[in-house]
Amino acid sequence: MTNKIYMIMPDTTLPFDLGLFHNYIKSMYKVGWITTWWHYIPGGLYFVESVYEVNQLYNVLIKHTGSRHIIIMEVNPKNQQGWLPKQAWDWFGSHR
Repeated sequence: MTNKIYMIMPDTTLPFDLGLFHNYIKSMYKVGWITTWWHYIPGGLYFVESVYEVNQLYNVLIKHTGSRHIIIMEVNPKNQQGWLPKQAWDWFGSHR
């Protein structure tokens, strides 16, 4: 299996504890569901690298977001543009 980059964005309308969600993303890293992650844009937007398929990640994440809307989408780090800190571009550049 090859690693893929996914964008994860939950609905963060209240009540939503962004700190708990952040800790859950970190715990996914610790147990191997994701191999690395990036979070430079505030508000719940994460980019993660994983060998798992989008449906597998969804099934793990939905347990911690309940009936809240969430999107998990594969992204292509070779096709990008924007205005972000250098660390963000370095992260994307390391996943080309």
